[in-house]
Amino acid sequence: MKRIVGLGNPGPRYEFTRHNVGWWVLDHLADVWRFPPWRAEGEALVTTGVIASAAGGAASVPGSASSTGPAATAALAPPGSAAAELAAPELGAAAVTVQLVKPQTFMNLSGRALTATIAEPGFDPRVDLLVVVDEAAIPVGRLRTRALGSHGGHNGLKDVERVVGHAHYARLRVGVGPREPGVVVHGLADYVLDEMPSEERALIAQLRPALEGACRTWATDGVLAAMNRFNGVVVTPPTRPENTSSAGPAAPPPPASPDRTG
Repeated sequence: MKRIVGLGNPGPRYEFTRHNVGWWVLDHLADVWRFPPWRAEGEALVTTGVIASAAGGAASVPGSASSTGPAATAALAPPGSAAAELAAPELGAAAVTVQLVKPQTFMNLSGRALTATIAEPGFDPRVDLLVVVDEAAIPVGRLRTRALGSHGGHNGLKDVERVVGHAHYARLRVGVGPREPGVVVHGLADYVLDEMPSEERALIAQLRPALEGACRTWATDGVLAAMNRFNGVVVTPPTRPENTSSAGPAAPPPPASPDRTG
């Protein structure tokens, strides 16, 4: 079973902070994949379901308007149930069981919630673990998936690495940094614990399809495929219309044609 772990801090004080972007992503995945309600397991909230490769067509995206086939059936069924077992073979080799994990420890102790998972027979963090995390060094509106790497000073990743025992696990870094070139974040701890402004949250919302696609692709096709397909994605704010107030009053609209229906 694959695990996608979103890092964040529990409690309403941190709900809309930049540091909780990992939880936002997992909440979105649970929603569009139509997974069961979150439940407590150890020191984390978890939910588990079955997904299929995006290459499988509309039915492989549970929760969409066209989610009607075995993929939707498997995702809606409780893991291990008869319905899930009947549907999964129809999905083919791309059907994957995924558990979403939101550690309920504070960020600095994120790895503690993975202690039991790491000890499971057959679990290999190199292919079975994806950690979704905020990244202040990446501008908001961008993402970056990596197969391995350093923690980069991120305390949540530091603790995950401590528990895993190495840095060879995939991570999906979600940009929360300034969009303006050359702007350096001073006082990083305060920055990531500040509430994200609404215009930046809107960019994260625009990025959700790519975030979902990257997570799905990692689970079904591997980290290299996720990197190749989604690391170049960039979203930007909608273009605002130019201010024409200095150019005088706007021209009146043309008269409606006789056959215009409105």
